[in-house]
Amino acid sequence: MNPVAANICLHPSAYRWGTGRSFFRVSPPKAVRLGSLSINAARRLLHSKQSLPSDWLVGEDGYILPESYVPVKLVESIFKTPRRMNYYLQNSSKAKRRRELQENELPSFRDQVLYAAIPDLCRSLFGKNDASDLNDEQRQELVRQIRRRFSADIHQIVRVTSFSMEDVARFLDAP
Repeated sequence: MNPVAANICLHPSAYRWGTGRSFFRVSPPKAVRLGSLSINAARRLLHSKQSLPSDWLVGEDGYILPESYVPVKLVESIFKTPRRMNYYLQNSSKAKRRRELQENELPSFRDQVLYAAIPDLCRSLFGKNDASDLNDEQRQELVRQIRRRFSADIHQIVRVTSFSMEDVARFLDAP
């Protein structure tokens, strides 16, 4: 549910680089096994000299499919049906929190928007280029500004700033 929580897509199966579309597939993905490629062809395709397992799959876009390293059959055996898996995803703690925020009608910004805004906030508020250059008092003000300007919750602030959960909570709770 990470791409859904980050407002990248509406359902995990819509995120092309995630595992959501790997489970309960009706048809196999369009892919090539790495073992069927020559060493040079694999290097050109992956832009890497790193050797990978020969049974891994490379999708049409040239990226390793999650089915290669995620235990798809195990996950499917746990949930048994796509409907049960979807029920679990829709009733997870992240999904419930997202629904609560929607009920409060808070605006929602993607992590990418906040992440791109942080350098500008640091320059305009503190004359510094990066959040890592800020002292604790300035970090507190940055966190409060992100909360106020973007209506970001604590989890989103932690994701986009890379500050610890404890520090962000302390910054938001301080008078």
